[in-house]
Amino acid sequence: MIPSPFVSPPPAFAVWLLLTLRLAQVRLAAMEAFAAFFRGLPKKNLSKYFRLLPEVLNILPPIQNTHDSEDLSKALVALIDLAETSPKMFKPLFHTLVGFSIKVIQDKELDNLSRQNALELMATFADYAPSMCRKDESYTQDMITQCLSLMTDLGEDDDDAAEWLASDDVS
Repeated sequence: MIPSPFVSPPPAFAVWLLLTLRLAQVRLAAMEAFAAFFRGLPKKNLSKYFRLLPEVLNILPPIQNTHDSEDLSKALVALIDLAETSPKMFKPLFHTLVGFSIKVIQDKELDNLSRQNALELMATFADYAPSMCRKDESYTQDMITQCLSLMTDLGEDDDDAAEWLASDDVS
């Protein structure tokens, strides 16, 4: 018998999928809690928790892959809080985070808030750690490109754009 791709998935797959979704929600809650906890620490104790950052960031790709804009936006806001508190914590992973943020900004399947929060995260680094941004070989070019690209996006409720696009007047 040849297996059909249209057969319903086995129950184990459905259980795995539910656990994965719940795990993502738990990890997002943990990320938000870590950001709140970290923000309240004295400056001298911050570096003790830097090694937890890779695990905190590992929640981002699964959320982006599911195109869950609300959860991705929450995660990015938590990262903005962390970046404002201690941007140097991100130094070893900064280039990877820049690449991830650029992918989010470019993903038109995500809502505008998620895309803007990814841009805000990158702008936060420019405010709080400008030397780290200058040292990254792609940060400046990618940020300029994405800012210009976002400026050309037309909103669904942009009445002026619809009128402008319909007009033949070039003056």
